[in-house]
Amino acid sequence: MSEPNAFMKRSPGDAPPGDFPPDIPTDRPTPARAYGMHLGSKDNFEVDRVFVQQALEAFPGCVDIARQNRQYLYRAVRYLARDVGIDQFLDLGSGLPTDNNVHQVAQQFQPQARVVYVDIPGTGWPSPPAYRRVHPLALGYGVGHPTGCATS
Repeated sequence: MSEPNAFMKRSPGDAPPGDFPPDIPTDRPTPARAYGMHLGSKDNFEVDRVFVQQALEAFPGCVDIARQNRQYLYRAVRYLARDVGIDQFLDLGSGLPTDNNVHQVAQQFQPQARVVYVDIPGTGWPSPPAYRRVHPLALGYGVGHPTGCATS
């Protein structure tokens, strides 16, 4: 596959079963991918796009709420890092990486800030090593991880 995330542009039935990464549900929408779509993420499947379209028809303000939520996260992390001097963060229910992730905001104000991301694997959340590729001071942890510990 030439593009690493090309599988996300297809629906589950369009590719052979081994072509999709394991443990990512492609037969139902996930909150992480739906929320990411509201923020402009392209990491989703057809089932997510259909779900989001239905949600928008029923509740058009959901995009504004998702964006306001992200702006709050930015303001809160900025305050803690810049004004209070906090340099260690725990992000529970972190979802998919997007713009202005906790470590990106914190490290604007505390360059050595460390972040542990915690979420449930299989809901669209990347594997723990994926966060280490984003930044070496960001660590991912999956609730229910077989070893019961953070991995890098």
